[in-house]
Amino acid sequence: MKLSRTLIKLNHRRNAFFRMLFLNIQVIYYKSRRKDNVLNLNSKKVVIYMGKGIGDCLILSELISSLRSVGYKVSVITEPKCAFIFDSLIEVDGVILKKNKINLTGYDIFIDPYDNAHEIAAKIRLILNSDFSYTIGFNTHIYDKNITYTEYRSHFSSRFKYIEEELHYNSNIKCIQLKPDADIEYEITEWVSKTLGKKKLVVLCPFASNEVRNLSPTQCSDILNHINKNEKYITIILGSTEQLSNLPSSLNNHFITDPFGTFDSAITLVKNAEFVISVDTVFVHISSFYDKKLFAIYNNRVIDKAFENNFVFSPNYSNATVIFTDDGFNSTEGGKVSRMNISKLLSKVDHYIYNSK
Repeated sequence: MKLSRTLIKLNHRRNAFFRMLFLNIQVIYYKSRRKDNVLNLNSKKVVIYMGKGIGDCLILSELISSLRSVGYKVSVITEPKCAFIFDSLIEVDGVILKKNKINLTGYDIFIDPYDNAHEIAAKIRLILNSDFSYTIGFNTHIYDKNITYTEYRSHFSSRFKYIEEELHYNSNIKCIQLKPDADIEYEITEWVSKTLGKKKLVVLCPFASNEVRNLSPTQCSDILNHINKNEKYITIILGSTEQLSNLPSSLNNHFITDPFGTFDSAITLVKNAEFVISVDTVFVHISSFYDKKLFAIYNNRVIDKAFENNFVFSPNYSNATVIFTDDGFNSTEGGKVSRMNISKLLSKVDHYIYNSK
């Protein structure tokens, strides 16, 4: 049985190797036909290849908005799970869902803000099956313009200046750009006001897309008990019903939950918070949009063998305090947040509470 599983794995690897080899041969031929291809500065229809998560979409809202501000029509290729964010929160001119085969026509410029290792096979198929006039990417041989990039200890948005240079424009937009629904904001802000009275709201985001980065129930308990010693604060925990059910029932009186349970409501709760504690970079980026006092926990992971998450997807604003785990350096998953001594966080929170006006 063990031998059989080993043979199956070897066969899968061999097939993957030959698929990539065949795709790369196609790219060589494709590039040979485009060797003299140059950017047409009159091009105005752009499509951007988005990352896998909501956090990627939030960060790339800066690039989207900067391109649209100088007259480009911007569409995005995104995961189906992220498409909702482009309904109104991030303004774009078109949304294309990632699927097995995408054939695009009528777009002038294709922009891939990521590196070679990120979904490379899907990107090769995309450019081979589409008729882009000009393609731009980082650290890869498959595009018309390859931008050599080594700033893996800089924020991801540092890449955008190279795209601006390539497209010969300059934008004053240098941060995340969101357009929350005004009616939803009003409704939730009213609920916060009635629920809290004169107390201040603390938003706790203890759950991440990977369980390695989750706070443990014990850590959540320690945080809640510590904050509740100060009677002027009420803590709301953001998470799904399933995630919240993993917290001990003894904590039920120590926090409140979001009765609306939507992404829009979570955004507005962050807006209304006195401060935010988060292991989830989605709420890190939302906090940055509102310039909220933030305590963010990072676990030293490395993405795609290059991106140092502590830096590349950092809060990137001065009102944020970052706490790092003590392990997980240079690893794919990073250190387990549940093993972190939570006193590292609580001492920072105390310093803020007792020194803020």
